[in-house]
Amino acid sequence: MKRLQAILLQTIIWGLAGIIFGGSFVALHDILPRYTHEFTFATIMAAAISGTITSSYFGAIREALLGSFIGLFLAVSFLMYWGAYEIKNPEIFLLTTFLTAFISGAFFPKTTIFRDKPLAQAASGLISGLIAGVVIVFFGKQVGVNDSYFILALFGVSLVGVCYMIVSDLIMSQCRDWMTSLFSAPIVSATSATASAWAILLVTNTDLDILQAIENIPDGVMGGLVGGAAGGFVLTLLGIKDKNDYHL
Repeated sequence: MKRLQAILLQTIIWGLAGIIFGGSFVALHDILPRYTHEFTFATIMAAAISGTITSSYFGAIREALLGSFIGLFLAVSFLMYWGAYEIKNPEIFLLTTFLTAFISGAFFPKTTIFRDKPLAQAASGLISGLIAGVVIVFFGKQVGVNDSYFILALFGVSLVGVCYMIVSDLIMSQCRDWMTSLFSAPIVSATSATASAWAILLVTNTDLDILQAIENIPDGVMGGLVGGAAGGFVLTLLGIKDKNDYHL
């Protein structure tokens, strides 16, 4: 009975993480090429950013949630101030959000920071995303799945999950206490806040290309959910698990 509960719990946790990754990855996968004009680089960056965001929630949800709340609060405030459905001066909005969350994250107690190691969690997700992004670009071109957002998200979250299991212990062991104490919570809170603020910018944007990208997010969410849940189920069934105590 306990084993069944453990399998079910890990399946749900990994599935939720897959939802975060899938939605973020698909949106970035569509939008970043408009600014970089380089599909390969944009895809790798989309996987890296999504991996960072996902791993922050996956292992350091306190710090990540603080950032999300700040991002949402400031977004509502900016919208109310300008009295419109679209945020003007997005650069000011994003910079304000980042700095506010960075300062707020510095107030986390050290006991919480040392237990969660949020910077190490985020770094593990970043490195895993970079590795997965390279693989996605290579196989995406070979197999031709770049237009299938469900498969892209499923493939992406599976790769990032496997890489995370390999990379995280190494990163955790190399994370120094002074670095954790000074930068962990501020950086993760600021990253999470900026991600939430960016999501609000997407929702309130009236650009037709952006709206088209938003329409593809449900496929990414479903792909991430299926890939994440399946990965968590298989890993727990095989008795493979990370040493860290996840809070998601």
